Amino acid sequence: MLPILPLLLLLLPGSHAFVPLQKRTTTRPLFAAPDDFGGKPPSKADIYSQEDLQAIFDLHNNLQEFRDTYRPANSVNELPNIQDLVQQFLQESSSTLEKEETIKLQNIRAIASDVDGTLLTSNHTMHPRTTAALLQILQQVQDPSSPLQYFFLATGKTRPGAWHHMPPELQLLLQTCPGVYIQGLYCVDSQQQVVFEQTLSAESVQAAEDFAAQHQLTLLGYQADQLYATESSHPHHVQEIHSKYGEPEPILVPTFQGRTWHKLILMGSDNEVLQRVYRPLWDDLAERHGATTTQAVPLMLELLPAGCNKGVGVQRLCHELGIDPQTELLAVGDGENDKEMLEMAAWGIALGNAVSITKDVADVVMTETNNEGAAGMALERYVLHQR
Repeated sequence: MLPILPLLLLLLPGSHAFVPLQKRTTTRPLFAAPDDFGGKPPSKADIYSQEDLQAIFDLHNNLQEFRDTYRPANSVNELPNIQDLVQQFLQESSSTLEKEETIKLQNIRAIASDVDGTLLTSNHTMHPRTTAALLQILQQVQDPSSPLQYFFLATGKTRPGAWHHMPPELQLLLQTCPGVYIQGLYCVDSQQQVVFEQTLSAESVQAAEDFAAQHQLTLLGYQADQLYATESSHPHHVQEIHSKYGEPEPILVPTFQGRTWHKLILMGSDNEVLQRVYRPLWDDLAERHGATTTQAVPLMLELLPAGCNKGVGVQRLCHELGIDPQTELLAVGDGENDKEMLEMAAWGIALGNAVSITKDVADVVMTETNNEGAAGMALERYVLHQR
């Protein structure tokens, strides 16, 4: 189908097909002498960029096809109405996009969803609409005849932490699902057997512990389903990670040395200060000691093994499940740590409360937020209503 809009000018009496071209910037005077071009008349390449020349070539091909296909109008009365042509173009484009979207969504066999800021509201509860939609999804994946085979949480939390704030009717079902936990560093199958894990180097752990002590910040350590905190950590932070975020209550230890850690969290009391002052230093520490950083929620900076993120964990779990994430995975998220997961998925959905870098890579950005049940609306619209 030929693009209609570029042809509209051809349908107007006395008009000329025209593509606006940007001439190259030059220091030559407006009226250049032949010597300015090596003694020869200027060529097209001297005046126009490669992009401009390609645009002219494409337009020529479109006009040739138009001339060969369509009969010229014999009078003004035979000319199509421009508004009708524009409307036709918009309808055809919309129809094509809808068909492509439907085909892509019908191929979805697995769903990955973030927890905090996505499934849960800012009060760490689940919106009724999200609860209802997720219950239907989990019932579908329990049905052997359903084309939807897997739903799994993809979160920075531990397993107990991820399940803690879920409604009771969902908790038991989720415990029979695969999962990507601790930012993709601890992944399990449907039998809750570990299929992939990665841990920090002893060098990076020592550097992080020294950093936290120097700046009097709380340091939390994640080890499978358990949390630890250094004894110098602020008691308020230690309690908050359990009472507010639902993680296991941290065990206090004098040092993190001699243990294996999946990830560490640096926790502060002022997010603006954490971002402006400590984030650059934390990033530099990670780069110097073979690690990487991310942020899932305010007041917490995370340290992960180099080359790891939630997206890597999702990819590894999908491989174990026989899922091609680029054609068969739908992913939902909101945070900086969800970017790679949404970018990789066949259909990535960012909620209205998502950060900009995550919205930028999503296929769809919901206008609604997690507090309005946006995750449930997304599951309805792009999964339940497609089957």
